[in-house]
Amino acid sequence: MTLRALALVPMHNSKGKKDVTGAFFPEALKWMATHGVRTDSLRRFDNTAGKSARRQQVHDELIRNGYTKPLEHVAFFCHGLKDSIQTGHTCRTWGVHTTRTLADLVLILDVVCERDVKVTLYCCDTARDGDGQRSDDIKPGPGGDGGFADVLRDLMSAKGFSGGWIDAHTVTAHTTKAPYVRRFYTDGSPNGGAGGDWLVDPRSPLWRKWARLLRSSPLRWEFPRLTTREIHERLG
Repeated sequence: MTLRALALVPMHNSKGKKDVTGAFFPEALKWMATHGVRTDSLRRFDNTAGKSARRQQVHDELIRNGYTKPLEHVAFFCHGLKDSIQTGHTCRTWGVHTTRTLADLVLILDVVCERDVKVTLYCCDTARDGDGQRSDDIKPGPGGDGGFADVLRDLMSAKGFSGGWIDAHTVTAHTTKAPYVRRFYTDGSPNGGAGGDWLVDPRSPLWRKWARLLRSSPLRWEFPRLTTREIHERLG
Protein backbone atom coordinates (compact mmCIF):
# COMPACT_ATOMS: atom_id res chain seq x y z
CA MET A 1 0.00 0.00 0.00
CA THR A 2 1.35 3.41 -0.96
CA LEU A 3 2.35 5.61 1.97
CA ARG A 4 0.24 8.75 2.08
CA ALA A 5 2.98 11.31 2.53
CA LEU A 6 4.11 14.76 1.52
CA ALA A 7 7.71 15.95 1.10
CA LEU A 8 8.32 19.71 1.16
CA VAL A 9 11.44 21.14 -0.51
CA PRO A 10 12.66 24.67 -1.41
CA MET A 11 12.74 25.71 -5.07
CA HIS A 12 16.01 27.63 -5.23
CA ASN A 13 19.61 27.10 -4.20
CA SER A 14 21.02 29.52 -1.66
CA LYS A 15 23.44 32.03 -3.16
CA GLY A 16 26.73 30.35 -4.00
CA LYS A 17 25.53 26.91 -2.90
CA LYS A 18 23.89 23.80 -4.29
CA ASP A 19 21.93 23.02 -1.16
CA VAL A 20 18.67 22.33 -3.00
CA THR A 21 19.89 20.67 -6.19
CA GLY A 22 22.74 18.87 -4.42
CA ALA A 23 20.99 17.76 -1.23
CA PHE A 24 17.39 18.65 -0.38
CA PHE A 25 15.78 17.75 -3.71
CA PRO A 26 17.62 14.48 -4.52
CA GLU A 27 17.41 13.31 -0.90
CA ALA A 28 13.66 13.94 -0.87
CA LEU A 29 13.26 11.89 -4.04
CA LYS A 30 15.23 9.01 -2.50
CA TRP A 31 13.16 9.20 0.69
CA MET A 32 9.98 9.00 -1.35
CA ALA A 33 11.24 6.10 -3.46
CA THR A 34 12.25 4.20 -0.33
CA HIS A 35 8.73 4.42 1.08
CA GLY A 36 6.78 4.04 -2.14
CA VAL A 37 5.51 7.61 -2.10
CA ARG A 38 4.17 8.99 -5.38
CA THR A 39 6.59 11.45 -6.97
CA ASP A 40 3.80 14.01 -7.38
CA SER A 41 3.71 14.19 -3.59
CA LEU A 42 6.95 16.16 -3.60
CA ARG A 43 6.01 19.83 -3.34
CA ARG A 44 8.19 22.92 -3.68
CA PHE A 45 7.92 26.23 -1.86
CA ASP A 46 9.50 29.45 -3.08
CA ASN A 47 12.25 30.14 -0.58
CA THR A 48 12.90 33.55 -2.19
CA ALA A 49 9.39 34.72 -1.25
CA GLY A 50 8.54 36.42 2.03
CA LYS A 51 7.96 34.26 5.09
CA SER A 52 4.21 34.76 5.04
CA ALA A 53 4.01 33.69 1.40
CA ARG A 54 6.17 30.63 2.09
CA ARG A 55 3.96 29.56 4.97
CA GLN A 56 0.85 29.95 2.84
CA GLN A 57 2.37 27.84 0.05
CA VAL A 58 3.14 25.06 2.53
CA HIS A 59 -0.35 25.24 4.06
CA ASP A 60 -1.93 25.12 0.60
CA GLU A 61 0.09 22.07 -0.39
CA LEU A 62 -0.81 20.26 2.82
CA ILE A 63 -4.50 20.92 2.30
CA ARG A 64 -4.35 20.00 -1.39
CA ASN A 65 -2.64 16.69 -0.64
CA GLY A 66 -4.20 15.62 2.64
CA TYR A 67 -7.74 16.93 2.84
CA THR A 68 -9.51 13.90 1.31
CA LYS A 69 -6.99 11.24 2.34
CA PRO A 70 -5.23 12.11 5.62
CA LEU A 71 -1.45 12.07 5.50
CA GLU A 72 0.54 9.44 7.38
CA HIS A 73 3.88 11.23 7.06
CA VAL A 74 5.16 14.75 6.39
CA ALA A 75 8.86 15.36 5.69
CA PHE A 76 10.60 18.71 5.45
CA PHE A 77 13.88 18.90 3.52
CA CYS A 78 15.20 22.43 4.09
CA HIS A 79 17.36 24.63 6.29
CA GLY A 80 16.56 24.90 9.98
CA LEU A 81 17.48 26.70 13.18
CA LYS A 82 16.72 25.87 16.78
CA ASP A 83 13.50 27.88 16.62
CA SER A 84 12.47 27.91 12.93
CA ILE A 85 12.68 26.29 9.53
CA GLN A 86 13.02 27.68 6.01
CA THR A 87 9.27 27.47 5.34
CA GLY A 88 8.85 30.58 7.52
CA HIS A 89 7.42 28.76 10.55
CA THR A 90 8.84 29.62 13.94
CA CYS A 91 8.24 29.01 17.65
CA ARG A 92 10.03 32.25 18.54
CA THR A 93 8.29 34.94 20.58
CA TRP A 94 8.88 38.67 20.42
CA GLY A 95 8.28 40.97 23.39
CA VAL A 96 4.68 41.21 24.54
CA HIS A 97 3.40 39.98 21.18
CA THR A 98 3.51 36.21 20.84
CA THR A 99 4.03 35.17 17.24
CA ARG A 100 3.91 31.41 16.95
CA THR A 101 3.48 30.66 13.30
CA LEU A 102 4.18 27.06 14.23
CA ALA A 103 0.74 26.98 15.84
CA ASP A 104 -0.75 27.93 12.47
CA LEU A 105 0.99 24.96 10.88
CA VAL A 106 -0.42 22.63 13.53
CA LEU A 107 -3.94 23.88 12.79
CA ILE A 108 -3.45 22.68 9.21
CA LEU A 109 -1.87 19.38 10.26
CA ASP A 110 -4.87 18.82 12.52
CA VAL A 111 -7.14 18.85 9.45
CA VAL A 112 -5.02 16.86 6.97
CA CYS A 113 -3.07 14.27 9.00
CA GLU A 114 -3.74 10.98 10.75
CA ARG A 115 -3.59 11.15 14.55
CA ASP A 116 -0.38 9.09 14.58
CA VAL A 117 1.30 11.03 11.77
CA LYS A 118 5.11 11.01 11.64
CA VAL A 119 6.91 14.28 10.91
CA THR A 120 10.54 14.25 9.81
CA LEU A 121 12.60 17.43 10.02
CA TYR A 122 15.55 16.83 7.74
CA CYS A 123 16.55 20.33 8.84
CA CYS A 124 19.61 21.44 10.81
CA ASP A 125 19.42 22.24 14.53
CA THR A 126 15.67 21.74 15.00
CA ALA A 127 16.18 19.26 17.86
CA ARG A 128 18.22 21.79 19.83
CA ASP A 129 16.74 23.28 23.00
CA GLY A 130 15.60 26.85 23.46
CA ASP A 131 18.80 28.36 24.86
CA GLY A 132 21.82 29.69 23.00
CA GLN A 133 24.31 27.07 24.17
CA ARG A 134 25.29 24.13 21.98
CA SER A 135 27.21 22.20 24.64
CA ASP A 136 24.03 20.91 26.28
CA ASP A 137 22.41 19.82 23.00
CA ILE A 138 24.19 16.47 23.02
CA LYS A 139 23.72 15.61 26.68
CA PRO A 140 22.30 12.19 27.69
CA GLY A 141 18.62 11.60 28.24
CA PRO A 142 15.73 13.71 26.96
CA GLY A 143 16.87 16.98 25.40
CA GLY A 144 15.81 19.73 23.06
CA ASP A 145 13.15 21.16 25.37
CA GLY A 146 11.89 24.50 24.05
CA GLY A 147 13.31 24.09 20.55
CA PHE A 148 11.44 23.83 17.26
CA ALA A 149 10.81 20.07 17.25
CA ASP A 150 9.84 20.06 20.92
CA VAL A 151 7.34 22.90 20.56
CA LEU A 152 5.90 21.30 17.42
CA ARG A 153 5.39 18.04 19.34
CA ASP A 154 3.80 19.90 22.28
CA LEU A 155 1.36 21.75 20.04
CA MET A 156 0.48 18.59 18.12
CA SER A 157 -0.07 16.60 21.32
CA ALA A 158 -2.34 19.33 22.63
CA LYS A 159 -4.40 18.93 19.44
CA GLY A 160 -4.86 15.23 20.14
CA PHE A 161 -2.07 13.76 18.03
CA SER A 162 -0.86 10.54 19.65
CA GLY A 163 1.17 7.48 18.72
CA GLY A 164 3.40 9.31 16.26
CA TRP A 165 6.66 11.18 16.50
CA ILE A 166 8.84 13.97 15.19
CA ASP A 167 12.44 13.22 14.24
CA ALA A 168 14.98 16.04 14.14
CA HIS A 169 18.71 16.52 14.60
CA THR A 170 20.69 18.73 16.93
CA VAL A 171 23.56 19.74 14.65
CA THR A 172 24.36 21.64 11.47
CA ALA A 173 25.13 18.82 9.06
CA HIS A 174 24.02 17.03 5.89
CA THR A 175 20.25 16.89 5.68
CA THR A 176 19.86 13.10 5.96
CA LYS A 177 23.21 11.85 7.27
CA ALA A 178 23.41 13.63 10.64
CA PRO A 179 23.48 10.94 13.38
CA TYR A 180 22.51 13.23 16.27
CA VAL A 181 18.79 12.51 15.95
CA ARG A 182 16.23 12.94 18.70
CA ARG A 183 12.68 11.59 18.56
CA PHE A 184 9.84 13.60 20.10
CA TYR A 185 6.76 11.45 20.72
CA THR A 186 3.21 12.75 20.44
CA ASP A 187 1.01 11.46 23.26
CA GLY A 188 -2.19 13.49 23.26
CA SER A 189 -1.14 15.31 26.42
CA PRO A 190 -2.30 18.93 26.74
CA ASN A 191 1.11 19.80 28.19
CA GLY A 192 3.28 17.93 25.70
CA GLY A 193 6.60 16.60 26.92
CA ALA A 194 10.06 17.67 28.02
CA GLY A 195 12.40 17.17 25.09
CA GLY A 196 13.06 14.13 22.93
CA ASP A 197 15.03 10.91 23.23
CA TRP A 198 18.08 9.94 21.21
CA LEU A 199 17.35 7.36 18.53
CA VAL A 200 20.88 6.16 19.23
CA ASP A 201 22.69 7.70 22.17
CA PRO A 202 26.12 9.10 21.17
CA ARG A 203 27.61 7.13 24.07
CA SER A 204 26.04 3.85 22.95
CA PRO A 205 28.14 0.99 21.55
CA LEU A 206 25.79 1.16 18.54
CA TRP A 207 26.77 4.75 17.78
CA ARG A 208 29.64 4.15 15.36
CA LYS A 209 27.62 1.72 13.27
CA TRP A 210 24.61 4.07 13.29
CA ALA A 211 26.72 6.99 12.06
CA ARG A 212 28.39 4.81 9.41
CA LEU A 213 25.14 3.39 8.05
CA LEU A 214 23.55 6.82 7.80
CA ARG A 215 26.43 7.79 5.52
CA SER A 216 26.54 4.60 3.46
CA SER A 217 23.17 2.87 3.37
CA PRO A 218 19.42 3.45 2.83
CA LEU A 219 18.95 3.62 6.60
CA ARG A 220 19.06 7.42 6.43
CA TRP A 221 15.77 7.36 4.48
CA GLU A 222 14.29 4.35 6.28
CA PHE A 223 14.64 5.28 9.96
CA PRO A 224 11.75 7.79 10.18
CA ARG A 225 9.27 4.92 9.69
CA LEU A 226 11.04 2.55 12.10
CA THR A 227 10.51 2.30 15.84
CA THR A 228 13.53 2.86 18.06
CA ARG A 229 13.56 -0.85 18.84
CA GLU A 230 13.58 -1.72 15.14
CA ILE A 231 16.47 0.66 14.56
CA HIS A 232 18.48 -0.89 17.39
CA GLU A 233 17.74 -4.38 16.07
CA ARG A 234 19.06 -3.33 12.66
CA LEU A 235 22.23 -2.05 14.31
CA GLY A 236 22.71 -4.84 16.81
